[in-house]
Amino acid sequence: MIKAVIIEDEINNRELLAQLLTLYCKNIALVGLAVDVKTGIALIKEHRPQIVFLDVEMPGGNGFDILDAFDNIDFKVIFVSGYDQYAIKAIKYAALDYLLKPIDVTELIGAVEKAVIASPQYDKPIQFLKSALENKSEEITQIVLANDKTYKIIKIEDICYVGADGNYVKFHLINNTKHISSNSLAYYEDILPNSLFFRIHKSYIINVDAVVKVDGGRGGPVHLTNKAELPVAFRRKPGFMQFLEHKKEL
Repeated sequence: MIKAVIIEDEINNRELLAQLLTLYCKNIALVGLAVDVKTGIALIKEHRPQIVFLDVEMPGGNGFDILDAFDNIDFKVIFVSGYDQYAIKAIKYAALDYLLKPIDVTELIGAVEKAVIASPQYDKPIQFLKSALENKSEEITQIVLANDKTYKIIKIEDICYVGADGNYVKFHLINNTKHISSNSLAYYEDILPNSLFFRIHKSYIINVDAVVKVDGGRGGPVHLTNKAELPVAFRRKPGFMQFLEHKKEL
């Protein structure tokens, strides 16, 4: 059994989450509930859970005040958040899991399954998220890539293209280095800035600033600065060419 705790100040959300875990996540042993920063820290130290369901905002501080109390974060965190667009964006950019209130059962089950197999090197994405939320007025310029073993932080502007690679995706950077992520291509299509990235094919998302030229014809490929030549799906090509023309006009 996997030990878990819930740190959430709103009683209805706290009780609902506890009930859903009991009903639908049979591999989870819920060992405690807390309502604020002080009791949350004590609860984690007492029970040493593998998973912490953590509200971002709560009385007496926030979720990061709890995480800052531990020199080594050796538990997985699933954030519980209200509908704050910037916070959700930052959590996704940090490659961390979250549950949006009110909690959906399917999303809960998926978040628990991912947390069980997530990389143990958790400090890097947590600190990334904390910094992003502290600098809320600034655009997020980096992204965390997660795979089964580690987390890697890269600059968004350094991405040349993202390609599907079996159950993973591969990030190809401008300098020709490559990084693997366990999230899907659709995940990155959703969060990468749509002012800079375009999905040209079911298997590729490209940084349009990296485009050198686009060959004509139905299947004419796009040529990128890292020497890659990628196919453009026929049905996506008109929209892609319009996108490029619009970028030139800006």
